[in-house]
Amino acid sequence: PYCIRRLKSEIDDLKLPEKTEHIVKVELSDMEKHMYNAVIDAYKKESDMFPTTTVLKYISKLKMICGNPKAVFETDTEPAKLAYVKEIIRNSGFKPFVIFTQFRNTSQMILETLNKLYGKCGIIIDGTLSAKERTEISNKFQKGEYPFIVLTLKAGNCGLTLTNSCNLIHYDRWWNPAVENQATDRVYRIGQTKDVNIYKLVCSNTIEERISSILNQKTRLFNSIVDIIKQNPDLLERKID
Repeated sequence: PYCIRRLKSEIDDLKLPEKTEHIVKVELSDMEKHMYNAVIDAYKKESDMFPTTTVLKYISKLKMICGNPKAVFETDTEPAKLAYVKEIIRNSGFKPFVIFTQFRNTSQMILETLNKLYGKCGIIIDGTLSAKERTEISNKFQKGEYPFIVLTLKAGNCGLTLTNSCNLIHYDRWWNPAVENQATDRVYRIGQTKDVNIYKLVCSNTIEERISSILNQKTRLFNSIVDIIKQNPDLLERKID
């Protein structure tokens, strides 16, 4: 891992502006809490009846309720998390924003909401687009043709340059911190001239807090291993008897 890892801070000639990460705690509405608990109750009921029930689909539902309850239940309530996004954008003075989410249906909801907020149309990059189409969209964003851009995490976490924005939001959290960091680097990379703000939204008292904790643990573990190898480079050449 040390051989292939080089931090931007370790490159003397690379002078990037400051990067600040903000963990934004979001309080679910009473309705969202009710829906969240309903999913937990449904899982308990199904797992009692069918011991082989997979927990993964329920984890996905819980994550969706934290950011887009409409994807699970019929409701017209605006997600509490989306209200925070709108507030962050207003406080920025409606600067260009890059928003990442792992769910395609959530990206569409964010797009429709921010189109109204900006009074201009943004655009989505997801897995339905070819590499050429993604590059064309990112180039237009760089020229200021879109006020914001919404990307699904797997489709837009590498290969694109989006330095026209100095503000990035992780609407929901992925399990792998390296994937999140690659997404962040769409904005924080060579060509960026302004200080960058990264907002990571986490719903309080939900599975998102647990995911955030796991991400922190993984990051600390990875960094500790790399630091040990850096201090003891002979470990890379040592063979196991």
